[in-house]
Amino acid sequence: AYHARRTFAATGDRIALEVALNGKPMGADVEQSVDRQIDVCVEAQDPIAMVELVRNSRVIESHFPEDHVEGPPQLPGRVKCRIQYGWGPWADLNLGRVCDWEMTVNIDHGKILRALPCFQVAPFDEARRDCLQLLSDTELHLVSPTTREHCYGEDPTKSLVLELEGTADATLTLRLKKPGEQTITAKLADLIDDNRVEFTGVFTSESVIIHRLIGPSEYATTFRWNDHRKNPDGTDWYYVRVHQQNGHMAWSSPIWVG
Repeated sequence: AYHARRTFAATGDRIALEVALNGKPMGADVEQSVDRQIDVCVEAQDPIAMVELVRNSRVIESHFPEDHVEGPPQLPGRVKCRIQYGWGPWADLNLGRVCDWEMTVNIDHGKILRALPCFQVAPFDEARRDCLQLLSDTELHLVSPTTREHCYGEDPTKSLVLELEGTADATLTLRLKKPGEQTITAKLADLIDDNRVEFTGVFTSESVIIHRLIGPSEYATTFRWNDHRKNPDGTDWYYVRVHQQNGHMAWSSPIWVG
């Protein structure tokens, strides 16, 4: 794939991106043509804000998947849920301690289809490494450190994105062992419209957010653009850029035409 330039880049969240021009994949050299058909397939880890087509360093098309959202997530059904942990101590207090996390996540009346980590700023040393284990289709175990010291973009948080399948009665349960003993529960039905925020202790303690659920029409899109070049002159190059609502992005390798 590297030799064929069939690659894409992402800022953090594992945004999956496929691009083809006249049937040739990203990174390819394509023969000169007047009509160029660009097929795009995206699976993001947060609602997709915008997908852009760039030709020769200029944006020529934009697609807004939120215009095609089919409504709130439907249960029973497949959804994604982000569990974000870290947050404190707040930067204004100039506190930079390291926090060690250990938790299990369970789901009742549902399944964990996939768990994707969104980790950064680790390991700190040999004793501190992120470790995510999917123990079964209903349970996972996480050991992970967070910090505000030397953290990327001043963001001391990390995340898990869970792809879930469940009913309205399905319940997520987080059992924290570190930084303190705590149990947090949330029904999927309650996460359709709102998130769940819990602090792990008194003020300046770290916190956990179970984000609201997002459905397939928010995090995935497949579509086609057509670019007509009446008098092509020389070589054109195209790439696709994806923006999530949480600020993470992805870019495809260019495709060269001519």
